[in-house]
Amino acid sequence: MSKRCTTRKTSPIRGTASSTPPRPKTRVVAASLVARDNLISSVRDLTLRYGTRTGLEREVKPYERRGVTARDRLERRLRRTRTLVERDLRQRRRRVERTMRQNPRGP
Repeated sequence: MSKRCTTRKTSPIRGTASSTPPRPKTRVVAASLVARDNLISSVRDLTLRYGTRTGLEREVKPYERRGVTARDRLERRLRRTRTLVERDLRQRRRRVERTMRQNPRGP
């Protein structure tokens, strides 16, 4: 039978606060502080840039126009494609019907 080691590693001085906190906690705190600083900076920049509603609308209007133009272009393209597909389907149907009339199958 093998004996299990029952000794535990303990810190040399119990009850004293260490001078440096564990690294993982420090990294988490540092990362959250960096994220907070970035957010505050971004909000400050946005507030300066779009201070008023009219300023915001002035900045957004070109993008809205661009979006509307792209949407309209897409709708026209879809309509054109649908028309072409429907026309092709009608032509094929007529061709098949004409062929069926010219070559009737009988018992």
